Amino acid sequence: MDFFTEKWIDNHNVSLNKQKITNKFVLCNKNDFNFHDSRWLYHTPYFKHLNCRIETNLDNLSFDDINFYEITKSIHSTALADLNDKKFISLVNSGLITLVINNVGECLNQIEYDNILEMLRSKGINTDNVIFLDGNKYKLGTEQILFDLDLYKLATLNLKDYEENYFRSELNFYDKNYYKSHKFISLNNRFAAHRVFLVYQLYKHGLIDNNYISLLERHDNTNRILSQIKAVLEYMGINEPDNKINEFIEELPLEVDVSALHGHWLDDKKNEIIIHRQLPEVSILKNVYFWINTEVCFGNLGFMSTLSEADLQSGLGETGHYFKVAGEDSVNRLWLGEKMYKSILIVPTILLGDPGSLNYVRSEGFKTFPDMFDERYDDIQDDRKRMEFILNEIQRLCNLSKNELHKLWVKTIPNLKHNFEVFKQINVDREFFDLYSEIFDRVIQYRMDVVE
Repeated sequence: MDFFTEKWIDNHNVSLNKQKITNKFVLCNKNDFNFHDSRWLYHTPYFKHLNCRIETNLDNLSFDDINFYEITKSIHSTALADLNDKKFISLVNSGLITLVINNVGECLNQIEYDNILEMLRSKGINTDNVIFLDGNKYKLGTEQILFDLDLYKLATLNLKDYEENYFRSELNFYDKNYYKSHKFISLNNRFAAHRVFLVYQLYKHGLIDNNYISLLERHDNTNRILSQIKAVLEYMGINEPDNKINEFIEELPLEVDVSALHGHWLDDKKNEIIIHRQLPEVSILKNVYFWINTEVCFGNLGFMSTLSEADLQSGLGETGHYFKVAGEDSVNRLWLGEKMYKSILIVPTILLGDPGSLNYVRSEGFKTFPDMFDERYDDIQDDRKRMEFILNEIQRLCNLSKNELHKLWVKTIPNLKHNFEVFKQINVDREFFDLYSEIFDRVIQYRMDVVE
């Protein structure tokens, strides 16, 4: 279970009424799978609240319950064995078991979606009784149920400190003559191609100093990270000498200075700084004009995958092909995590993410920041062109005087206040209950259709 989910479960007090789905939902798997990715049900506060249970003996299942056999989209080998079992297939087709492809923390594209359906149908499984729980924002087919888990986890954050010390003071009684100490913040915990490229470009243009920037997870193998960065630069059409890249590598890992902050930014279990997994405290965000937000994905560039250690040892890591480009992997894919939602509550945000991300955020009721950024980048499908557009915007803003930048920030204040109000209106219980009701109704309808 990830840190954010664990805190969400600890902090959330369920208030939804127990209705038709109480004592009905059962997670079943004859191989005693631990449901480690079941963040739609098992790893939520609702599992016990609704008296859900786990059953490992498929002979104990009853039509009085809604029984889910849950697997991730990768469909691990244990699940594959079950999907080849004729008895198991008959249980799915009868409606006794509903097959759930759990992908709420990620998302499928059309190609992956169609391929999984084709594989299931080739085994004789009626896909009318298959549910894809997906983090994608695009509807790919009738079997799919879209669920924005990160939006609802966000709503359980405790932002009392921000409300008192930022929204009621900073945004209402700002000093027109006071200039913030830093221009932007950009937190990049885990290595990803678009994050590495962004931070390298910021470094190249002298924008690292006097801004809050992080890029962690430096590898011990210098040749390995050199190969990573060279591959990203080549993908972006940039040739850079090794000595320049090595100068950048020597600066890594870049860490936001939290020495002046309080101990609550440390994970007691791992003794790690957890600034990346929560909102930075008010004292940091009050002193920046904008946030460069690097989401999980950035089109195909966001889905470049690293070679294995064996590939590296075989010499592939030295060829400039350290990343295998995903090709069409990003088509029909739009995946936003909690990062974007967190940042737009407090700071004007420019986003390195999938095209269409801003449109989706606005569809959820939030406002973006056209007074500060040229947001046409959100419509650019080509990864290279979208990245170039965003970098030009960042450079443009950084070239402004503090006075000019301050005036732009002031114009964004109404949108920040609006976003905070939208955040406070999110009803987590209602959203989850609607999800469970949709699943319940779909299973019941399938069973009725089978009987008929």
